[in-house]
Amino acid sequence: MARCARPPARTAILDAWKERRGGRAAPVILVALHSDTATLCGPTGATPPVHGKVNIGQVERLCREALSQPDRHAALKFLAHALPSLETVLPGLNNEGLVALHELQHGSPGRPDWAEAARKAARVLGKRDSELLAALGFQIERLDNLTHLLRSGDRCTALAVLLRESESPEAGTARFNSLSPVNYALSKADAEKLSWVVLVQGNRLRLYSTAVDAGLGRRGRTETFIECQPSLLADEHLAYLWLLYSAEALAPDGSVGQILGDSQRFAGDLAERLRERIYDQVVPELARGIAAARDLQDPRREAVDRTYEMALTVLFRLLFIAYAEDRDLLPYRFNEAYRRRSLKQKAQELARCVADGTPIAEGSSHWQEVTLLWEAVATGNREWGAPAYDGGLFASDPADFPPGRAAHRGPYLHRLPGVLPALHPGATPACLGAGPDPAQRAREVRCGADDRLACADHRWSRAAADPLHRAGTRAQAAARQAEAQATGPTAPQNHRCQRLPVVLPVVKTFGGATSGYQLVNNSAQAQSAKSG
Repeated sequence: MARCARPPARTAILDAWKERRGGRAAPVILVALHSDTATLCGPTGATPPVHGKVNIGQVERLCREALSQPDRHAALKFLAHALPSLETVLPGLNNEGLVALHELQHGSPGRPDWAEAARKAARVLGKRDSELLAALGFQIERLDNLTHLLRSGDRCTALAVLLRESESPEAGTARFNSLSPVNYALSKADAEKLSWVVLVQGNRLRLYSTAVDAGLGRRGRTETFIECQPSLLADEHLAYLWLLYSAEALAPDGSVGQILGDSQRFAGDLAERLRERIYDQVVPELARGIAAARDLQDPRREAVDRTYEMALTVLFRLLFIAYAEDRDLLPYRFNEAYRRRSLKQKAQELARCVADGTPIAEGSSHWQEVTLLWEAVATGNREWGAPAYDGGLFASDPADFPPGRAAHRGPYLHRLPGVLPALHPGATPACLGAGPDPAQRAREVRCGADDRLACADHRWSRAAADPLHRAGTRAQAAARQAEAQATGPTAPQNHRCQRLPVVLPVVKTFGGATSGYQLVNNSAQAQSAKSG
């Protein structure tokens, strides 16, 4: 531990960490205290992560928890899980779709019982396992060898499972009859007609709802939860421990139900605003930028269609990476090299510039950094710990892109003001500044997502997918389909309802020389798919 008059520079604390480590393989956490915050560096790696402006109480609880681990390996495992949480909006809380993060961050601190909840939570700190549950106000009654009933007064509120340090909530073990602890607990809670499941592992808590439609993430019950590591909570965030996990919180009229209700109202409003922002701001802005970069002065409809394709590709790449970072499909929480270059880090950096009034750099530097990220996701990057994504979304060669749906996109061009010249034959009144009729807009929304914005696989052809075919045969079938249609009559077609004939090439199913072929019809294929 060191004391500084002001927050140290990143290079200074890295140099101090390397000097203290002295070239040994032993893990080291360096804590630099300055005024009412601290900076952490370590514990391992050639260039360990640095976490600045951390709450003093938070640092004290984190270090105490790490030192209480039974051995070095357990301490490193704890720190690997805990330290990345310091960079999140609410360190110590991991919300997996149960409630709205916005409601936690902005709504809950305004509750009239916030200060009282913080005082009650302070008395809970340092407790573990059954003592932690008792400190939260529960009476504990054993149900079987693995589960406990949590009572509040004369009411049974939740079902609890106490996990061993070596167990994972999601992994099946012999102790739980080869089921995962969370699956076992949810099954028992259903039998007891309980609304909540609480998993406890040391001083870590997880809250699950037994309702199949609970939460905002539209995930399964085992994937929808909110987790709390009390040792990582900042002093000003201690109230969350009581508001989310106490006996008072899980009562029928408790704070958890209120936060869930507020979250659902916020999510409904947010979905509408997000839809409008994508339709009216994001895609048009991307399209205008791409058109400017391509120097489209008087574009033909094909060029505008291609620009629209590019804008949607950029949008879906960003959405894909944002989701993958949030769901740990990309190593944002586990690899410092990736985290420094991540999309989330870039978004936070730009958000701070906007909040502070700092001008965003001109030129293509941000674009080039995001392009490097796309390349890492497409082909993999060992240094960043990023696996290769084998899919057409990140293909760099236009020839690899499956055929699009350009013929269907006439109604969408009015969403790209400024891309088509005002007098261009393909321009619509919206290009001249007139907005779409609200009734028409509502009809567009009701007709389906691809009436206004294509879905994630919008570039794939409408040829039927066949799991028996090798990669690329679907595109070949679509190419033959297009060639056949080009020679036919050009009558108007209903692309939404038309059933395209399925062209099924013969598939070689065994190694060695081909000895014979068999034609496969649609019914046989469907029967084969049903039978596995």
